[in-house]
Amino acid sequence: MVGSPVSPYDDNTVKACASVIDVFYGVGGLTHGFKIEGFPVVCGIDVDEACRYPFETNNDAPFTRWDVAMVSNQKNDDPKWQLVGEFSRLIREIRPDVVTMENVPRLMKFRSGSVFGDFIRDLEECGYHVWWNVVFCPDYGVPQQRSRLVLLASRHGHIELEAPRHSPDCYITVRKAIGDLPPLEAGNMAAEDPLHCASCLSERNLQRIRYSKPGGTWRDWPQELVTECHRRKTGRGYASVYGRMAWDRPSPTITTQFYGFGNGRFGHPEQDRAISLREGAILQSFPEDYVFSLVKARKSISGESGDSSATRSPSRSPAPSPVPSAPIWRNSMANESPYRMTLSLNVLNHLGLNLYSNVPSVLSEVVANAWDADAENVWITIDFAKGNEKIVIQDDGHGMTPEDVNEKYLLVGYQRRGPELKREPERTERFKRLPMGRKGIGKLSLFSIAKTIEVRTVKDGQRSAFRMNLDDIKAKIR
Repeated sequence: MVGSPVSPYDDNTVKACASVIDVFYGVGGLTHGFKIEGFPVVCGIDVDEACRYPFETNNDAPFTRWDVAMVSNQKNDDPKWQLVGEFSRLIREIRPDVVTMENVPRLMKFRSGSVFGDFIRDLEECGYHVWWNVVFCPDYGVPQQRSRLVLLASRHGHIELEAPRHSPDCYITVRKAIGDLPPLEAGNMAAEDPLHCASCLSERNLQRIRYSKPGGTWRDWPQELVTECHRRKTGRGYASVYGRMAWDRPSPTITTQFYGFGNGRFGHPEQDRAISLREGAILQSFPEDYVFSLVKARKSISGESGDSSATRSPSRSPAPSPVPSAPIWRNSMANESPYRMTLSLNVLNHLGLNLYSNVPSVLSEVVANAWDADAENVWITIDFAKGNEKIVIQDDGHGMTPEDVNEKYLLVGYQRRGPELKREPERTERFKRLPMGRKGIGKLSLFSIAKTIEVRTVKDGQRSAFRMNLDDIKAKIR
């Protein structure tokens, strides 16, 4: 929404008079587009605290955590579509001069078009001139084959989106968008940009991507590499799955799982990996220097921006190195460990090794723990020394007593946010934060990048330390 009276004169006058408030904004991509064009941004309003850092850092405007929507949770009343009605309510109450909205084209047909039709009627009854259309993003310089429903409304006369500036012969391609980024191997992260990181690939998928051709399909593979789902009649039509992008075309639609090679045509055009988080952001038209928080980084880029519009108007992943053989849990200040983890058989494989596949996503879980501990600072040191690679994470949170370690940290599945979220979340003691941790399994993600994890903590004068070794845990499980 754009507020303040909008002058009908030149662009500079309009920008000087107008101000922007963005609601339901995710990581702030659309807001950033207004900022680039010179509009002052008043604030952004969203319910997701994880959006605060990228919004404020990139847009020089305050984040307001406020649930402005009053949506129900009725089984047959999808809250996602109720937000359209809530947006209409806000417009009627605030009466901004200009309104902009983008959404998926299927909104036009939802409930036989009644939801979108009611929204347009509400705007017109409030005196707005309304324009809307389905826009093909490459026509406007986005290097991604994607269509979006765009709506503009003004209280000051006719309004419409400018004519497309690009035609098929001059679309921005994958090569032009990400072709100059440093090469990267699967499972690795670029030293200069932690968001330029790629998911790991199994040996089987490495073989598959090596046979994959840019713009090709799984039919290019030897028969022994074809997946079971593609062998079945129902799966033979999914040609894009396990596909590579083509250099000289816009990318396919970037969906929420773009970082996985098997989730669509998300293979890099020539490198044997899926596209990185940074590449996915750039293909959505975020600037190369757009900052995302390491906390929930994958969600921030693939979830929030993957479901909305963005801005447009090589080093090996380091991990803590193994230490000499040790018991499963070792207290560094005693021979016998007082700590025991409550762990079901095989849960490590399901929720640890396979939980995440790259270093930044794992680090986001550690930083989230620091947030829940009321930390104000987190320090991450990465040591690339060959043969002694390690990551050291320190924070100034409240720490843990031995009881906390056993009853909370080492209890896999411990929930601070209440069983099935049926009770009010337990806020942190000092800053009254809503906890980031939900399911109590993020700690296991460390085993997807390291074989040995050492924890040291102090609280109320009580010091605790223990070490967890992956090989020993596996042996114990067997």
